[in-house]
Amino acid sequence: MNKLTDAELSSIRQLNQSIVDLKNSISDYEIKKYYAMQQIMQRASELNKLNDEIESKYGSININLETGEYGHQEDISGS
Repeated sequence: MNKLTDAELSSIRQLNQSIVDLKNSISDYEIKKYYAMQQIMQRASELNKLNDEIESKYGSININLETGEYGHQEDISGS
């Protein structure tokens, strides 16, 4: 039976392992990305709910996020 040299076999094994490692890195990244996107969607939902609560309490306002000061939005429809 024919056989590769030890150096050839070693090179093939190293390159193959490198590919496997890179694929695993991509998989880990995609999983982290998925969970981050889920957290973003959850926080956005919480923010929307809080915005609705604030709007029902104060009406349509512009909020300075640094100071907490707010002013009422002008009615752009003219009514």
